[in-house]
Formats: sequence, C-alpha cells, structure tokens
Amino acid sequence: MTVAVKSIWQHALSEADSAALYDICGLPLHSNYSAFKMRWLLEHYPLRNRRGLRWLHAPEVLLWRLTGEQRTDITLASRTLCLDVRKGEWSAKATALLHVPCSAFAPLVQPGEHAGWVSESLCKTLGFSQPVSVTLAGHDHMVGARALQMMPGDILNSTGTTEGILQLDTQPTLCNG
Repeated sequence: MTVAVKSIWQHALSEADSAALYDICGLPLHSNYSAFKMRWLLEHYPLRNRRGLRWLHAPEVLLWRLTGEQRTDITLASRTLCLDVRKGEWSAKATALLHVPCSAFAPLVQPGEHAGWVSESLCKTLGFSQPVSVTLAGHDHMVGARALQMMPGDILNSTGTTEGILQLDTQPTLCNG
C-alpha cells in the first residue's frame, strides 16, 4: 500500500496544497501519515458513504473496546496530516485538501485526560469493584521529552522505529521553505 499511498500525494496535490498542509499540520508530506492511508482505503473499498466511519490508532481502539468511547490523543492526531497544530483541533481545510471526511476523526483529548470508563460488564468480568478511568497518553517522542523533564528550548534526538529531533517550545514552530 505504501507505494500506492505515495502516488496519491505525489500526483494529486499541487505545491500550493502541499504548502497549505504544511502550514496547518507542520509536517512535510509523507506516506507514513494516516490521511493518505485513509484516502487509499476510501478509494479502494466501498467505505465513503458508510455511517459511523472512524479512524482510530491502536491505543484508541483499545480505549473503544474497554469503554465504548472513541477519542483521539492529540499527540497521535498530529501524525494524521489533519490536525491544525496551532489551534489544536481537526482542520476542515486539511481534510478537504486530502479528500478524507473530517467526521471520521474522533473527538480530541489531551494526553492523560480522562477519556472514558471501563464498561460495567467488563469491570464485572475482570473483578473490578470500583469504576476504572481510562486515559490516552504516551506518544513516544513526547513521552521521552516528559521523562527527561525537558524545558522550553531543550532539544531531544529520539530514536526507535523512527527518528525525530524534538525541540520543546510553548508554541508550534514551523519552517518556511
């Protein structure tokens, strides 16, 4: 799918569209990001008119199965190409440029924010006598920055399945050009 996904952005987006997406989400176009995978699925399977269509990352699927709630951690949302990093909300402009439905994205939560309660039936099955709150948190680079107690201006070179150089700041900083 990666080659097919890559062809979507190489052939369907103008330089102006690419620049507009960068200005919104702060990411250069790459087939790794969720929006291109969503678009490929929508173009190759009869999903576009399906009601209740929702894109969830793996931790969010677990939240949904535990609680019945569909939410997206904002740090994972930043990897979709559809999050406005300045406003901290889904971008209707980005979803329109990418031809993916904005309605497919779940409501956003901040890392560590209460996202739902383990369902009563699951609590009973697991032997929990008290309600259990579930949160979403833990996008790798951001967790590393937190664990290191980084302060604004600090830089982290985070490696793993991907490498990222993270500069902690109080607001998004986007390069022009």
